[in-house]
Amino acid sequence: MESKIKDQSPVSLTGHFTGYVWCKNQLSPSSFSSLLGKAMYYGTRPIDWVSKVSIGLNLETMLLQRHCLIDELVNQAIDDGVTQIIEIASGLSSRGIRVLQNHHNEDIKYIEADLPDMVAWKNKRLKKEGFSDKRHQLTECNILRNEGELSIEHLLSTLDKTKKTLVISEGLVNYFPLDVIETFWTRLAYALSSFKEGQYLFEIWPKASDHPFAPMIYGTQKLIEFITRQTVPLHYTSNQQIKAGLEGCGFSLATVIDPDKFTESLKVPKMETPTLFRIVQAQA
Repeated sequence: MESKIKDQSPVSLTGHFTGYVWCKNQLSPSSFSSLLGKAMYYGTRPIDWVSKVSIGLNLETMLLQRHCLIDELVNQAIDDGVTQIIEIASGLSSRGIRVLQNHHNEDIKYIEADLPDMVAWKNKRLKKEGFSDKRHQLTECNILRNEGELSIEHLLSTLDKTKKTLVISEGLVNYFPLDVIETFWTRLAYALSSFKEGQYLFEIWPKASDHPFAPMIYGTQKLIEFITRQTVPLHYTSNQQIKAGLEGCGFSLATVIDPDKFTESLKVPKMETPTLFRIVQAQA
């Protein structure tokens, strides 16, 4: 099984798309975008507009809600004493740059971890932007590996266990079947349990069977899978199931957050229908 795991992968189509959304909304430098991402963004604008005016759902708004809320929760964690931050599958996000520019604590360490191809891509863009901070690190990691230098276990073993530590993932969980991601969560919970305080922050898209436009949502899911040629499995059906799932994987406490309750404080657009994803804070 381990030998079949691939460590090489180009930037995904969804990665290009979200990367352009960050750039367009001044959340990332322009060099973090791509022509493919721009083409995908403007190519899907008519569909997104129809979705917005017909059922109140807007993909760009949801992506901004997700990104900004995770930013806010990372800032809160730093205020609460977290000094080691690991963003796995960091992709085209420039959260690491923003966090370090906004927090001048010399004890903070921000590690971006991703597959080798993505690390190389990101490193070129950071050099182009002239970004250099001794508190920042790019490293290779594959969440599917449970041993070796690319495993999350190895990465966490290199850090100071006496410091409060936060692991982040965004746009990752729903690209894997539930059994695969639960296996990763179990490994992560165990690895983080040896730290003074270990936390995991991520977003998840559940099966919104009770959403007013559930059939259309499922149709959109299939369309995304067709365009990107990637499966997008939805996990769990309620906040209670999400919480039970994380705690069943070994986390001592999981808190499920509804992004709609934070739209005013974060000054991001609010949709007319409920947001489809949830943010989860899990304590090891």
